[in-house]
Amino acid sequence: MGNTFNSGGGGEQSIAQGDHAIGKQVNYYNTPPPVIPRQLPPLDTCFLGRDNDLAALLEQLQPGKVAAVCGPGGMGKSALAAQAVSKLEPTGFPDGIIFHSFYHQPSTDMALQTICNAFQVEAKAGLASTVRQVRSTCGVLITSRKRADAQGFRLDLKPLGGAARSSGLL
Repeated sequence: MGNTFNSGGGGEQSIAQGDHAIGKQVNYYNTPPPVIPRQLPPLDTCFLGRDNDLAALLEQLQPGKVAAVCGPGGMGKSALAAQAVSKLEPTGFPDGIIFHSFYHQPSTDMALQTICNAFQVEAKAGLASTVRQVRSTCGVLITSRKRADAQGFRLDLKPLGGAARSSGLL
């Protein structure tokens, strides 16, 4: 007859019905699930010659770590970062992935506001304080022309080899 129990009120109720009733009680307040942002940077249509750099960067992109890609303009820092972020497993970053470019948005406050917007929280106590409250263990990836901007792991990009240069990809 299945799993039943006597509720003491003269009738029997199946455990499945009891579980279902509990589920309805838990969702009584109809609270929405937490927002888990997944904002990825745009990918370049052509990405060649940086497989070793990509592997090194992916090894370092972990929750709780800071990684930086440094080099002169035009070296492919942003393309490498976009490739790396696109390959991250969402389960490894359960709080989400947020992309912010400082191009045309050069202030730290704009970056912090991007984070608040992604988590749909209002910065009542100030941007920096609010971001500290919404983050758990997060990883950070920085791209910069300045080596001094790097914290933690730093990958210095070097010019691509002759094959990529001769194919007209640079």
